[in-house]
Amino acid sequence: MPLDTAKRASIVAMVRQEVGRNEIARAVGVSPTTVTRIAKEERLTFDRSKTAQAVQVVGSDAKARRKALGARLLADMEEARLRLTRESQARGFAAVAQGLDALSRSYANLAKLDGPDTTELEQMRSAMGSFMQLAQVVAEAQGDPNAEVEPDTGASQVKPDD
Repeated sequence: MPLDTAKRASIVAMVRQEVGRNEIARAVGVSPTTVTRIAKEERLTFDRSKTAQAVQVVGSDAKARRKALGARLLADMEEARLRLTRESQARGFAAVAQGLDALSRSYANLAKLDGPDTTELEQMRSAMGSFMQLAQVVAEAQGDPNAEVEPDTGASQVKPDD
C-alpha cells in the first residue's frame, strides 16, 4: 500500500533534520525499512556518527564491567585459595579446588575478550602457583602416595595401580 504524501513529507523533513531512522519510524508509524527506502529515493543519507559513538560508548561500558568482574573473580579466587588452606577433609578440599578451577577458567575466558590486564594476569598466575603448591602439600599430607598434581592443568590425578 503506497504511503500517503503527508507521511512521506514528514519522513523527508525529519531525515533532513538528522533525526535517527528508528526514531522517525516510531514517530511516523512506519517500519525503519520504509524510512530507509524513502531516504534513498530522495538521495538522503543518515548521519552514522551518532550510531558509531553509541556503539563505542556501549563497548567501553561493557569493557569496564568486564574489568570489574575480572577483579571480583580474582578476589574470589584468592578467597577460595584461602579456604583450601583451612580445609582438612579430602572431599571438601576437592570441592573447593573445583570451585577455584571454575573461577580461574572464568577469569581466563573473560581476559580473552579484551586481552588481560598484566597486573591482573600476574595476580592470577600467583594465585594459581600458590594453589599448585598447596594442592601438592595436601596430597602428600593425605598420605596418598599415588596422588600427584599435574603442573600444566592443576588437576589432581591418581595413578592406577599396576
